[in-house]
Amino acid sequence: MHKSTLLYLLCASIICLLFMSISHQRIYEYLPQSPVVGVEIDDAMLKAIVSPKTEAAEVAPTFAYNKTNLYVISLQDVPGADPHNAGRRDQFQRDWAALCGAEFTFEVCPGVLDKRRGFGITQSFVNCFERAISDGAANPIFFEDDARLFNADFCRGVDWTDLPMDTFVALLGGWHFRFGSNSVEGYKELTFSSGAYGFMVPHHNLKALTEGFRSDLNQTSTEKLWGCGKDCLSPDESWYKHAKLTNKRIYAVDPLVVMHPAGWSNTWHKHRKGVGGVEGNNRMYVIILLIGIFATGALLRRALFCEGRRHVRKLQSLKFPK
Repeated sequence: MHKSTLLYLLCASIICLLFMSISHQRIYEYLPQSPVVGVEIDDAMLKAIVSPKTEAAEVAPTFAYNKTNLYVISLQDVPGADPHNAGRRDQFQRDWAALCGAEFTFEVCPGVLDKRRGFGITQSFVNCFERAISDGAANPIFFEDDARLFNADFCRGVDWTDLPMDTFVALLGGWHFRFGSNSVEGYKELTFSSGAYGFMVPHHNLKALTEGFRSDLNQTSTEKLWGCGKDCLSPDESWYKHAKLTNKRIYAVDPLVVMHPAGWSNTWHKHRKGVGGVEGNNRMYVIILLIGIFATGALLRRALFCEGRRHVRKLQSLKFPK
C-alpha cells in the first residue's frame, strides 16, 4: 500500500477515534425536567415555570433554613462594582422569596473586586467559607446572586443523609459536566464541570477548600485552564485538583436544583446566555459528529481513490505480449 494511502487511512482513523471519544466522553449539560429546556432563561421565564402565588403557599419545609445554612455572594453595594450589579441581590432575594416565602433568608458575603479574571470570585469564596466556618455551619450552601431555583422543592429542605462519604463538594447547578463512574442514587460523580453559582461544602471540607483556594490566589498559574488562559483563576476547575489532594470526589445532585439565567457576567464583563438544556446540547454534538463522519468519509474516499489510481498506473505500466 502506498505511503499517501496509509497517511489518509491514518488520518481517517484518528478522526474516527476522536469523535468516538467525544460521543462517549462528551461534555454533558443536564437539567431536571422543565418546560424551558434548550432555551435562554430569564426572569420572565422563571416566573412562568412555577407560579409564585400557588407554589409559595404550598411549601411546608421539613426543617427551617437559617443564615448559617445559606450564603449568597454579591457585588451589589460594593464600591467600584459594575453598574449592572445595582439591585441584583435584591432581585435574587425577591425571586427566591416568591418561591420559598419571605422568611427564606441568606447571609450576604460581599464580593471582592479584582481586575484579574477569577481572582475576585475566588477571594469572595475564601471570605465566605471563613464566615461559614466561624458560624459552625454543618452543610453550608453557597450561591452567586444570579442563581435561580428550577422549582420550590429546594424550599422544603435538602436531606444530606445519603450524601456519599467521599464528597468534597456537592454542586446544585452547573454545566459542561463530565461524569465519573462512582455515581449513586441522587448524586452523579463529576470529573469536570463549569459553574460555581450553587454548591454545598460539608463543614469538614471547608478548611481544605479554603486553603486550596488561598494557595491558588498566592501563586501565578502556569497551567492554561479550560476557557480561561494562563493569568487567571477558575475556582470551578481548581476544586477538582483540591478534591483529588484529599482523596475525595465532587458530585452533582440529581436532579439539579438551580439554573443560571442569561445576564451580566462579572467574570467576563459582558452579557452571557443562560444555561441551555440537553436538547440544544445534543444538537451541537450531532452537528460535530456529522462533521466528523463527513471528514472521515472524505479521507477514506481519498485513500481509496489514491490506491485505485496507483493500481491503474501499475496496470498501464505493464507490457503485455502482442
